[in-house]
Amino acid sequence: MNQDFADAVVLITSCNPEENSAFGTGFVIDMRQSFAYVLTCAHVFEDTRTNDQVLVNGHPGDLLVTGYEEGVDLAVIRVESLQDKKPVPLRSIGKQGGKFQVLGYYGYDTDDRIARREIKGSLGKSFGVSSNDKKTLIDAWDLIIQDRDHLAEGYSGSPVIDIESGCAIGIVSHRIKQGQEGHAISIQGLLKVWPSETSLLEDQLVGSGSVPPLSSGNKAAQIYRHFPKRAVTISVMMTLATIVLRFFGAFEFLELRAYDHVLSSRPAEPKSDRIVVIEADREDVEAQEINGETRNLTSYISDEALEETVTKLNEYGARIIGIDLYLFKPESAWPESTLKAFQLTPELYGVCEQPYNEQLGDSQPSIAPPSPNIIPPEKVGFSNLTFDRDQVLRRHLIEYRLTDEQADSACRSEFALSMVIALRYLELELSESFRSNGLYAFLSGPKIQIDNILIEGIDSYEYGGYADLISEAFELMLNYREPEGHDLRSPFPHFSMEALRQGDFEPGAFKDKIVLIGLTARSYATDQFLTPYQQDTVPGVTLHAHMIDQIISAVLEDRPLIWVWSDWTERGWIGFWGMAGGLLAYYCGRWRWRIGLLGAGLGSIYLVCILTMLLAAGWIPMVPAFVAFALSNGVVIYTQSSLRESVS
Repeated sequence: MNQDFADAVVLITSCNPEENSAFGTGFVIDMRQSFAYVLTCAHVFEDTRTNDQVLVNGHPGDLLVTGYEEGVDLAVIRVESLQDKKPVPLRSIGKQGGKFQVLGYYGYDTDDRIARREIKGSLGKSFGVSSNDKKTLIDAWDLIIQDRDHLAEGYSGSPVIDIESGCAIGIVSHRIKQGQEGHAISIQGLLKVWPSETSLLEDQLVGSGSVPPLSSGNKAAQIYRHFPKRAVTISVMMTLATIVLRFFGAFEFLELRAYDHVLSSRPAEPKSDRIVVIEADREDVEAQEINGETRNLTSYISDEALEETVTKLNEYGARIIGIDLYLFKPESAWPESTLKAFQLTPELYGVCEQPYNEQLGDSQPSIAPPSPNIIPPEKVGFSNLTFDRDQVLRRHLIEYRLTDEQADSACRSEFALSMVIALRYLELELSESFRSNGLYAFLSGPKIQIDNILIEGIDSYEYGGYADLISEAFELMLNYREPEGHDLRSPFPHFSMEALRQGDFEPGAFKDKIVLIGLTARSYATDQFLTPYQQDTVPGVTLHAHMIDQIISAVLEDRPLIWVWSDWTERGWIGFWGMAGGLLAYYCGRWRWRIGLLGAGLGSIYLVCILTMLLAAGWIPMVPAFVAFALSNGVVIYTQSSLRESVS
């Protein structure tokens, strides 16, 4: 064997041999300045690489060009510190029956030692292997091994040397029949991956002149050839598929569940010092029954209890009193003392119900407000709430204007009780200068300016994780005051009605506070609702407290309202993770690293979503990012594995 030829054959191994024991063969085909250029199989490089680097005879080698994505099983590696090597001449002169010799590496024993051996044989029939796009055929040869020799696994990338001329005419690609036969790619295939280097081939090839591999003119072509087009294409396709599925609502259920998780993962906030709830629980209702108190105005709370509660709150300095009870009975049905107590309370607010019920998808009969001689219309707000398909209250309805068909509604208030009370509290709290300029103003689009705070409502059918949100009202995402232990009652002091009547409370508990009165007894109250925090229901009066607090704290404390990105920003976020999933799979060849990076990517998405909600009240799409990242990652890995099998 020609000694120059033997010296040109090199061993290709991983940069991390402890984690990756794969190896293959290559051979030097050119020397430029201080660099050697080694030809091998693309699948050898893929099996041994760490990012785009391998070890060539123990020296770091960088990928220069590869035909892996095109389906051409050839790659060229650039190596420094191999100046003693003499390149093998390349010629395309193979013919059937021609004698050849191969020199390659194989596993010698169970101690992971590697040996090198020469094999001889003759060329069989030539054939063409199609590229991945089915537009190009790459010349190849059958290899027939003589005597008792055989091709071992490490021979991939070995040169097929024409014995007569001493030139490399092909490169071993894979073996068949346990190595008794094999296939070799003709050296012509090098033009498919490195067309600028035709001067290396001395016969039957078009082109002349040598372009330095690192010259500025050739660099762009090399970058383009090396660019992971297949991985990028797959990533783009998976991202588009995810965005389309999201548009049609495929992820809405999961996105709302993810929103609930993110929202309820925040640490508890300080309790409110502005709002107090007076609740009529089961014990209160039963105590009133035992005392034989009359119930002309409501079904479960007595007239005496209402009168005494309002009177005492007035005495104790409550700033605003809101009654979350339907008091629609005519004025003639009111006991005189109760009527007088209500009329002598200047900041008393009541509720009615509009014929608007998005929860059921149709109009419901309205419930009339209290008589205007008892509570003026401007101090009445509607009690309607909006729910998602799973009956969970995530949104805060603050304004709804009746349609022409609803013009005869008994409840004509356009603001929710929470908004009416919040605006009045802010009017009393803020200085005269703000009052003279107007406390609030509606702007174009679903926006309202309160003092110097701009509140933007839900403005699209694809808001956040919603795919087809239907609403003609002014709504916000409800930013609950984060409770302790997921108990939504905990941010606001709750006193039983009987405790108030008996004086069982701290002095000053109601001074200058907003006090809400409502029925919370589960056996009687029908306004019990699901929230993102728990499967157990929460009474409506407690939810009104959270809604009032959301508006007031946004204006007075700059407490953030929940916001979302624009549609295009969300798509960019999904696209980023789709691309990241595909490229990480492409550049990382080891399963251990792939699994680790998959977990790291999903964990990063989760962490960003959690921190954004925690620090800035932002709702970032978690589920679509998960899907795009995992899909791109998985499909790229599958495609690489399939291509590798096709050239093994």
